[in-house]
Amino acid sequence: MRKKPTTVRSSVSLSKHYIQNSHHKFWENCIFKFMVGLLLLAGTCVAKAEDLSSCTLKTKADEMNYCKASFAGSATFCDMIKNGGVKRDCYFMVIRIQRNNAYQLKKPEAKAPEKE
Repeated sequence: MRKKPTTVRSSVSLSKHYIQNSHHKFWENCIFKFMVGLLLLAGTCVAKAEDLSSCTLKTKADEMNYCKASFAGSATFCDMIKNGGVKRDCYFMVIRIQRNNAYQLKKPEAKAPEKE
């Protein structure tokens, strides 16, 4: 039997080959991590996505308008509610939302007394 000729690479060409492959692997890993992170972020956003358009899925008009008022913080949607008790609750909720938005001030940090 005939032996296959063996090729001997120099250490310089081996290290060059290794560097090229490791650089390629580095970018593959970066792209992989980016794609996984993007998928996780998108999944989280979709899972928690709830907005004014989700209120249109309600079947009863009073529930739909109450839901819209809770997102918009506007009494305009409360005016469209027919049930008096729900309308009253809606007005109080909107007032609470508007007050929270208007008076949401950051408390100033307490200053430490200066030592002389």
